[in-house]
Amino acid sequence: MWECGCGFANNDSAAVCAACGAQAPSRGERAGSLVLVNLRTKQRIEVTRPGGIIGRAGDFCPESFSPRVSRVHLVAEAHENGTWTLEFVGRHKTEIDAAGVWAPLEPDMPREVMGGEKLRMADMLFRIEVVQGAPATPPAATAYAPREADPPLNVSRRFANEAADDTEAREAVTDPEYPAEPWEDESYEPDAAAAGSCGEGHSTGDAPNPEEESDAPRQIGWVVRCPVCGAAYPMDAPDDRIDACPACFDPLDAASISRCAPQPLYA
Repeated sequence: MWECGCGFANNDSAAVCAACGAQAPSRGERAGSLVLVNLRTKQRIEVTRPGGIIGRAGDFCPESFSPRVSRVHLVAEAHENGTWTLEFVGRHKTEIDAAGVWAPLEPDMPREVMGGEKLRMADMLFRIEVVQGAPATPPAATAYAPREADPPLNVSRRFANEAADDTEAREAVTDPEYPAEPWEDESYEPDAAAAGSCGEGHSTGDAPNPEEESDAPRQIGWVVRCPVCGAAYPMDAPDDRIDACPACFDPLDAASISRCAPQPLYA
């Protein structure tokens, strides 16, 4: 983990801060020390640059290791590119867990370690942490170029475009190249013959009743529905009420229908 100048902790693999977008410092800048966190006691053993010996006779908290750990167990070394390596020089088995796979450390084979990995030294278990050294680039030094802000209300822009389209449509109707239809002329009046007929020989007096051919739903009464179980009960007037729903077993649920007003019931 590395901590940005804004205070946000980022993963080691992050190239920029997830909170403010600041560029990540180099690994050498943020790898100031290596920390071994005892997973049983939560004690933190800090290995500072440039490194040293880890063990019961080592350079870093030697009294914190159990008797099963060798006096000279590991050699930690910090490199110029910011990485840390551990080399096994002890007598007891030592392993590192990376991505759920335990791999033993071998003598004369330094291994690069990363934050988040687990280290087992004899009967002790640690979590490895890499602590940053120099602070990260402050948020003010971000390389993002400013961008033009969006309009405060995109909806108003949409309605403005629709209004412009309507204006163009009206101008097109009044354009001399597009003569108006007869019914668009204010002086146009239908002749008496056309006004007195319906187009199929029927007089206007024989026109059907609009109410008879209307497809609109017809109200046939009122109904109130229970908000809990959904049971419906017919009512005579919109002011009628039901004190309790007969279909609900719980008294509180049954009383909920008393707050419901009847709704129109259509055929």
